Amino acid sequence: MELHLYYLDRKWTKRGDCAHNYNLVVDLDNKTYKIYVSPFYEYERSNDIEVKRKSDIIDYIEYLKENGFVDTDEIYCG
Repeated sequence: MELHLYYLDRKWTKRGDCAHNYNLVVDLDNKTYKIYVSPFYEYERSNDIEVKRKSDIIDYIEYLKENGFVDTDEIYCG
């Protein structure tokens, strides 16, 4: 099962640069997660969950690490 949390950066126009939308995809079966930042967010699926603060995603990553989840960027295949 996959969980997708996202944070939409709505203050990017005030900063005068591009948006920094944070996404966290968690694979609950394999105990892995992936975080990425994207300037675009053009889709919404009913099972995606929007968080109101970027820190909520950061805090959840810490929770995942404490419970044995691994960042897919840290997995070495080779």
